[in-house]
Amino acid sequence: MHRVLHVAVVGSGSAEREHQVLAEEVGRLLATRGALVVCGGLGGVMEAACRGAKGAGGTTVGILPGLDRHEANAWVDVAIPTGLGEARNAVVVRAADVLVAIGGEFGTLSEIAFALKTGKPVVGIDTWELSRRGVAATEVVRAGTPAQAVEGALQLARRAESPPTTAPAAPALEATISDRIRRIWQAYKNGDIEAHNGHLAEDYAAIFPDGSLHLRPPTLEEIRSNPMSSYALSELRVTPVTPDTALASYLADVEGPLHGNWTHIRWRVGEVWVKRQGEWKCRSYQPTPVAPAQ
Repeated sequence: MHRVLHVAVVGSGSAEREHQVLAEEVGRLLATRGALVVCGGLGGVMEAACRGAKGAGGTTVGILPGLDRHEANAWVDVAIPTGLGEARNAVVVRAADVLVAIGGEFGTLSEIAFALKTGKPVVGIDTWELSRRGVAATEVVRAGTPAQAVEGALQLARRAESPPTTAPAAPALEATISDRIRRIWQAYKNGDIEAHNGHLAEDYAAIFPDGSLHLRPPTLEEIRSNPMSSYALSELRVTPVTPDTALASYLADVEGPLHGNWTHIRWRVGEVWVKRQGEWKCRSYQPTPVAPAQ
């Protein structure tokens, strides 16, 4: 029997509407999964997460910066005044098993940092991107939707309680690899060869529809000679094979110039991902056209 997981939902107290909608759905989904929602107790993302949780019959805890428990938003069940000001962010982190960060300003950044420093897993939706000496840090697991964030967060929290001896659970793994795939595509579109190839394994191989085999990452010249103006990824699925190997499959709709003509083509992409020194890297890439160029 699992104990009740405590999930901190963090973000700006003056969040934009889009982030509030995401937070409310995260709170609702956490409540339906039996998790307790922890937050900073005030408005914005915090209030939206509590509102979503209460709407689904969940329990919410607000850890307040001030001394008056009445400062808590209307959807907080248990209001805990600390009198610590922004330092209460550390208490929010300590009270949780896992963090879900949605958007956010510098206060949210501090909570992400506290969590990583203390070994708490972090899942992010449209939140801060971290780097060390110009190299992207990958500790924050990126999620594209509230459902993906909640699945990933709960899996990461349970894994921290009881480290698995078999392959990683699919939801958390899918969140991680999905984020890497999106970063690769965005880097290609931006012509950022360093960011693009940084997610590829040293023994990377690409197999193209004409049968050609590239046993190395692409060069900047190759990216520039095959520009892409836009792309959309869908139906992304990740299947763990071993603790250090996974398969990814998705559709990619790509637009751009081809031989002087504007072209739209849909690819079914298959990839092999491997875990090297704690980081997931793309080992092979194989696109197959499923719709003719238009």
